[in-house]
Amino acid sequence: MLSCIPDYIAWIILILGIGYHLFFGENILSSVLENAEAGDLLALYGSRRTWLYIWMYGIYILVCKEVVLLVGLLSELLLMRIPLRYHSGQNADTFVSFYYLFCQNAIFRGISLLEAALVIPLCGVMLREAASPFSDYSSIMIYAVFLLLTGAVFLVLIAIGPVMRTLSCFDAWGQRKQIRELFCTEYFLMQPVSSNRSFTVTHHFIIDEQDAAGVYYLPLLTDISGWASPRKKAGKWKMLSFADGRTLELSEHEAEAAKEMLSYASNRLYAQKITGENWSNKNNMPGTEETWNPLISPATSMYQKLVKIFLGLMVILFMMSYQILK
Repeated sequence: MLSCIPDYIAWIILILGIGYHLFFGENILSSVLENAEAGDLLALYGSRRTWLYIWMYGIYILVCKEVVLLVGLLSELLLMRIPLRYHSGQNADTFVSFYYLFCQNAIFRGISLLEAALVIPLCGVMLREAASPFSDYSSIMIYAVFLLLTGAVFLVLIAIGPVMRTLSCFDAWGQRKQIRELFCTEYFLMQPVSSNRSFTVTHHFIIDEQDAAGVYYLPLLTDISGWASPRKKAGKWKMLSFADGRTLELSEHEAEAAKEMLSYASNRLYAQKITGENWSNKNNMPGTEETWNPLISPATSMYQKLVKIFLGLMVILFMMSYQILK
């Protein structure tokens, strides 16, 4: 109902606006532009002009809704495996990075769309104003563009943080090329052990489909806890612990979706204990830290260094803004 009712209202408004145009024979869109250009704003408040505002507002609602639907359609297409089929032997590094950074990260897609729709056009307007010979604020406009672009890059870096941690885990699990090729082969080419809307289980990986960075390496599984009631969470939870320090927490209402995954993981863990595999030496593997803080933690990867660089630029620019506006 929340999706359809605004559409019905918008279409009714649009039909009434078209009817107004047909019956009164007036191009209401051009008339408002003429009155606005002439500065005759009072003429826009007549009884008939009210319909103009209603008509334009109806178009605005429809356009916004169509943009949202288009973005949703593109997102659904990107989440499909058909146009993104991995072919064995090709570049697995690039494929995994693209798939998890863009296709599985709705936050990143939303931020990218927002910046494309707002930040980039706004920067274009500011640069045009800065290049105008009649502008008295050329330097301020250029500074504002630099500030906006720096903030946009910093926002993107923060949005892809969880995914970058998972991609760094791929490197910590083994040799970069081999582990990513194994993931691509099992996830995109082979029949999974089990799969539903919540979890996909391959021979060596658990993929949480609801999490953009939810990839776990099964050979590192060390423990599966029983159902417990944590103090900070409602209901009962089960925890899968891995030797690299990561944990996969499952709530009680996820139990049905995770049933086959838990069964396979339990069998895998039992087999590891029988064969005497010991992964204790892999605790705190590099690149798997979940609590990296750009303010106090040292930067080890290229991603972490970029976050620190743009964080420093943002601080400097904000201090300069204070001096400029003072």
